[in-house]
Amino acid sequence: MGLKKDMKYDFTVYGRLHLIDGKQGKIRVELVNSKNDVIAKQVINITNNKWQKLTATLTSPQTDAKGLMRVYLEKGSESVDLDHISLFPEDNWNGLRADLVQDLADLKPGIFRFPGGCIVEGTDLDTRYEWKNSVGAPENRPLNENRWRDTFPHRLFPNYYQSLGLGFYEYFLLSEKIGAEPLPILSVGLACQYQNDDKDPNAHVAVKDLQSYIDDALDLIEFANGPVTSKWGKLRADMGHPAPFNLKQIGIGNEQWGPMYPERLQKFMEQIHAKYPKIKICGSSGPSADGKDFDYGWEQMRKLGVDMVDEHYYKSPEWFRSNASRYDKYDRKGPKVFAGEYAAHAENDPNSWEAALSEAAFMTGLERNADVVYQATYAPSSAWA
Repeated sequence: MGLKKDMKYDFTVYGRLHLIDGKQGKIRVELVNSKNDVIAKQVINITNNKWQKLTATLTSPQTDAKGLMRVYLEKGSESVDLDHISLFPEDNWNGLRADLVQDLADLKPGIFRFPGGCIVEGTDLDTRYEWKNSVGAPENRPLNENRWRDTFPHRLFPNYYQSLGLGFYEYFLLSEKIGAEPLPILSVGLACQYQNDDKDPNAHVAVKDLQSYIDDALDLIEFANGPVTSKWGKLRADMGHPAPFNLKQIGIGNEQWGPMYPERLQKFMEQIHAKYPKIKICGSSGPSADGKDFDYGWEQMRKLGVDMVDEHYYKSPEWFRSNASRYDKYDRKGPKVFAGEYAAHAENDPNSWEAALSEAAFMTGLERNADVVYQATYAPSSAWA
């Protein structure tokens, strides 16, 4: 992690003595530079067998782009239990890096899609992103495995988890801070279709059992916009934002395809429109920019009458340049287009100048056809951050 000279870093941990009849434990927290030198340290005493929030402040005497934090059990200490370990620079903004928040604001974005993406679906339904787990006190938010932890055999990340420290409340705050309209995406009840067999009755939620998923969507809108007298509006107020976030749109599902998607989406639309008729609903045309699944997806989205259709394309730079006119002849009478994920991937160099130039050429077509392309979000907004 990067360290800045004279920056204060606030360390927080929940700790307790491991043994009921324990007396005292000690941990040592260190800031370490890239040469493995300890440049700051604090000792914290743990004297209770009940969970307690413990804190320390460390000041870095130097700048180092590749520093790290270490936590040690002091020699001779009794055993302790630790949970929810965190370290934030004092200039953080609501738990987020201030420099990255400013970088996002400098882009002057109009739309901010969150949390994605395949993370919404989960490898299975149990590991899907559940927004209700991401609000309330951060230390009480349950850990979830990251969607990409072991998806690819050649890129295994066994320790890749989600703390949900950046949850939906922080997301709405961030959207407000940078002046972007939020677009939350929720599960439609389908786990990742790449990794699950649609014929497996246990892979996805049956249509008759969708109500809890639909309630999640309705409750999220209440969390964002509801009065402080409502259940979820009160939680928003208790977290520090009594005013509504003025959510205007919501996406249901990510890269779904086939008949299982529209039959589930319809159930969401019926109840969302009934309770929140002004909320725009974004559907999906699947993971591809063309082909039979794409055509079927658009056909079904038109029949359902969604407000927007989310199109995704990860293609070569040549594809982006040759498709700058993609939307010139799109139907102006149907749903609007949301270019929800797009990126040019040059061979062996995905973040090249050629890729950027090709994406820019493609974007001229988005702007030229703004009457049908309602909004667009590049994927991802941050890499190696």
